[in-house]
Amino acid sequence: MHYRHLDVCYNFNPEHYIDYLGHIKQTCSSYDGELLRIDSQERQTYIEHILEGRTTTRVAIQDHCNNPGNVWTFDDGTQLPYTNWRSGDAGYGSHLQIFTNDVWTAQDDLDRYKNNIFLCERIP
Repeated sequence: MHYRHLDVCYNFNPEHYIDYLGHIKQTCSSYDGELLRIDSQERQTYIEHILEGRTTTRVAIQDHCNNPGNVWTFDDGTQLPYTNWRSGDAGYGSHLQIFTNDVWTAQDDLDRYKNNIFLCERIP
């Protein structure tokens, strides 16, 4: 799907066990893409709209915190210009997810038994 206003081309992927570095990254790469970035309030609002009514609690988005200083960054190393953390949850974690009520939480690869959906974004 393409949303012209934000110039974002994305696709939904079926529910799957959490596996950021394996299944999720490989799937997005197969579309010449990467996990969706949310880098502004405008994108956050749009994503909330398209996720409305979802039945899966967890939605994987791009960002990780596997670096010295616990700084959240995109895959290319740039720091997040926007966040929407759940109250008290801006801590360390392997990856990022949109959780209940469209707020962000950290997600470890250790919880692989849990399901999530994910959105891939086409790289221009």
